[in-house]
Amino acid sequence: MIDNLGNSLPMLRKGKVKVFAVASEARIPELPDVPAIAEFFPGFYSVGWYAVVAPPNSPAALADKISQAIAETLREPDVAKRFR
Repeated sequence: MIDNLGNSLPMLRKGKVKVFAVASEARIPELPDVPAIAEFFPGFYSVGWYAVVAPPNSPAALADKISQAIAETLREPDVAKRFR
């Protein structure tokens, strides 16, 4: 299964799952001894992403305000560390 590291890492640390590889293009700092799938299958990688959406025709000012608030929050060191 391919899962987001934020979901899997706590289970890995508790010994509840075994990680065979990461699906990024290269090894990741959190698991330096775990190979990337691309080491076995060049060109393979999988990325996850998140989005915040609003209904069509939402006021641009509201969308800008929400976007700025999210960007400011993501720049906070403790938040950035948690998302990393």
